[in-house]
Amino acid sequence: MKKITNYLLALMVMSSVASAQHSISITGKTILQKHRLQLSAFDEQTMEYQPVASTLTDKDGEFALETPFVVPNMYRIDINKGSVVYLAIEGSESIRIDYDGKSKAKVVGSSATSKLREVQFQLSGLQNKYFGELKTELDAAIKADDQKKVGELNEQVQVLLPQFIDEMRSLISEVDQSVALHHVLNYSDFNKELAFIEEKVNGLKEVYPESPVTKALLTKVNQAKVTAIGSVPPDFAATTISGKQMSLTALQGKWVLVDFWASWCRACRIENPKLADLYENYKGQGLEIVSISKDNNQKQWKKAITKDGIGAWIHIWDEDESISKKYSVSSLPQNVVISPDGKVAAKNVSAENLTALLKNQMR
Repeated sequence: MKKITNYLLALMVMSSVASAQHSISITGKTILQKHRLQLSAFDEQTMEYQPVASTLTDKDGEFALETPFVVPNMYRIDINKGSVVYLAIEGSESIRIDYDGKSKAKVVGSSATSKLREVQFQLSGLQNKYFGELKTELDAAIKADDQKKVGELNEQVQVLLPQFIDEMRSLISEVDQSVALHHVLNYSDFNKELAFIEEKVNGLKEVYPESPVTKALLTKVNQAKVTAIGSVPPDFAATTISGKQMSLTALQGKWVLVDFWASWCRACRIENPKLADLYENYKGQGLEIVSISKDNNQKQWKKAITKDGIGAWIHIWDEDESISKKYSVSSLPQNVVISPDGKVAAKNVSAENLTALLKNQMR
């Protein structure tokens, strides 16, 4: 009997150890007492974070959370309004989070998370590093309607852009084959950087094929390919700014520029006067422009149309972003050029390049 009891105790200990080896343990301290914290895991079906565990902090702000480790994945813990910690978890880990309410939460115990936070910090400051001063000058020039100055500043932006992209790619590559890739790719663009992104996602697939973030990224890559050159782009129907119903298929037989923009997008506003000239020159030769706004404020959208003098063509307010999602638009400006046969002829072209394309095709 004693041997049986000892055997059962050994089994219990082994079971407890095995459980600990296959779990994610998160402890920490916040300035919040008796406050509910929620841990969520990324879900590839909803493309959102779904709750997996929650707890209340004690009177000292201490807390402990535990959830089974299943596959490598991205997690997030909501500490307080506006304070969210993202975790890249690739195995059973014991993580410590401390939040004093004054600065960014401190996280120890997860090497992938530490790398994610380091890279994310550098990426978040990258635009300001390259374009911070130029943005201020551009805003002033646009406000003053100084088109000459706007043009000069935009040329400087174009010179810096390749360097910016190279450094961004280099930083993203620091989390190769880590689930953290899912989070840092938010700084990139699946349309403009598809070849680079697909290479990185395929690398992640080699090591973590069953991870929810891998599956989600593969879905996004495939979605971005629906507007590849030579493909038939997704159809859409919408109500225009004038209250009329329109659909993309109804425009087949024309050259169509589907242009995604917003009133707050500097590059879009710089391009708008050029598009107005382009449209004036080619509207009689079968060109149609469909501008799709990602503005949150309808009043600002309409005001920008009037100010930029671009009211001559079709305008749609993509309030629910349904069209933007179909076209995998995550940054602005973006556009797709559709030939009269209804297929994608070009993507993300400038007004100058589109003029050259139309001149060549309409000879």
